[in-house]
Amino acid sequence: MFILNRGYSWVFDKSNPPFGVVTSLSSMPYGQIKRKFKGKSNFKGVQEIFFDPQLYLKQDSYNFMHKVEPSIRSYHWIESEFLDFDSRVLNINGYRSELKKHDFDSYSKIEASIEEKIDECFKFQDSVSVTSLITPTPLIINKNLDFNYYLNWIIKSIDNYKKAGYRQPLYISIPLSEHILSSDYLSNNDFLQAIIDNLTSLDDIVDGFYVTIAREKNEFYITNPKTITNIFELCLILGKELEKKVILNSIDVLGFACLSLGAYSFASGSTTKEKRFNIDDLKDKEITGIPYPKFYSHSLISDLRPYKDLKKLVEINSLDIINNDLTKYSDPLYKSLNTDIDNIIEIDAWEERKNNITTSHKHKVELLVNKTKLLNSLSEKEKIEYVLDWLVNAEKNMNYIKTYFPKIDIPFEHISIWKNCFQNFISTHF
Repeated sequence: MFILNRGYSWVFDKSNPPFGVVTSLSSMPYGQIKRKFKGKSNFKGVQEIFFDPQLYLKQDSYNFMHKVEPSIRSYHWIESEFLDFDSRVLNINGYRSELKKHDFDSYSKIEASIEEKIDECFKFQDSVSVTSLITPTPLIINKNLDFNYYLNWIIKSIDNYKKAGYRQPLYISIPLSEHILSSDYLSNNDFLQAIIDNLTSLDDIVDGFYVTIAREKNEFYITNPKTITNIFELCLILGKELEKKVILNSIDVLGFACLSLGAYSFASGSTTKEKRFNIDDLKDKEITGIPYPKFYSHSLISDLRPYKDLKKLVEINSLDIINNDLTKYSDPLYKSLNTDIDNIIEIDAWEERKNNITTSHKHKVELLVNKTKLLNSLSEKEKIEYVLDWLVNAEKNMNYIKTYFPKIDIPFEHISIWKNCFQNFISTHF
């Protein structure tokens, strides 16, 4: 299943919506998101609605995070003293202004207990009518972290869930730093083994696991074989063997491959912050990345510039490579390209200019919705064969393009790495 990561805007085609939507604490302030959730039309056709508590953002210094700091600290499980939103007193812009001016540090207060923070977090999620609850849990940063501290949050969350009698399914949040996964393969990774052993022995009341990978490198795609293989291991053990629902976030379309190995769903989007979680993406920068439209090609497992990159396919008479990637949003783009190369007329919805991303975003969502529906219609064996074919063909297409354009500036290196990891994994486990 495909779940859409959303921030302020939740745009998608209501006639062919994603299976689910997940938003998070860092996307907007407490009061604003409560108001957002009241708009039921935002979720038309969506089966699953999640809220990621992102407790781990409190572990990081707020230094250099001044733009998002008020949003993060406006939640009760982050700060004991917070500002709620009352539309009778302020409009939403006024509320945001008050948050920016509010001096959280000036209040002398006793830090809330773990139990109180968990209680506030679950109450908030319940109040905005999510379909499942996600536990607030600290980020597992490295082997020096006392794992019992992390486990304590999980156990207390389960206790609170039972006592409160919530009816929504319960997902245990597993926020893992990339360092944990890249340090070694599971067979030699004692710390990761300990994490998995503890997770597999939890109360049966747990419905699933919400796995977020905290990315450490400024790259769009995960390319470390150990990290990739360990993600596959988590899907197989927690999903297929333990028969729990595993939701993956912050790995972009690598999650598609994971659906064949035991994962229940994966979350992604079209902008950098929607595709990955990296703390550096939240920090203030003098120059920030401005989004431009990208054509997501499932056949090439890449986000391509609609004209600068796709014109290269036209030049080598290979535009048919993306035939299976078309949606009603990208059909006009394809038609504009499928003409005399000297007479291509760029259409406005795909013009390569700043923030012109509405159509390209809708295209990617619809394409991933369609591809995941197709994958989920297959048997378990057929899913693995389908994903392997997907990776093999993407590598073949990539190699073909690079024979003509060896210096093409499209990040293709992840494709062969993913394919090799997947081949090795299925040959070992299936």
